[in-house]
Amino acid sequence: EVSARERTPAGFLRATMEACISIACSTSAYAPVTALLDRPGVFGAFGCHPLSATEWGGTMAAEVRRLVSQHPSVVAVGECGLDYHLDRLQQEEKQRLEQDDGRRKSQDAASASGGSGSSGGARDAEAGEARSSRGGRGGRG
Repeated sequence: EVSARERTPAGFLRATMEACISIACSTSAYAPVTALLDRPGVFGAFGCHPLSATEWGGTMAAEVRRLVSQHPSVVAVGECGLDYHLDRLQQEEKQRLEQDDGRRKSQDAASASGGSGSSGGARDAEAGEARSSRGGRGGRG
């Protein structure tokens, strides 16, 4: 049980760390984590985050093997990190690409009609896209 006094900022400052695992999931993080491994109670984990998977290969894999062989305080090796956020990011990227594509089509249509790329030309292009997506007749019979 932690007393109320220990839950104050001063109590937190008196707290001590017994041990921790510092995780490096990309090659740029290997050196900073390695620098901590000589400290008492600090252990290391080296690997590759799913977003850094293209880095995995000859040099990255060889570097992990070297670190494991040189530092007995390395306690884990492998894939590091979770990528649950990818679905949301992929949807945002898809939406951004669709918006960019729509803008490009609007600008192309405005240029083709001799417009200056103003919003009027863009509205005309968008209306044309809407008609074509509804069967070419503006959605009417």
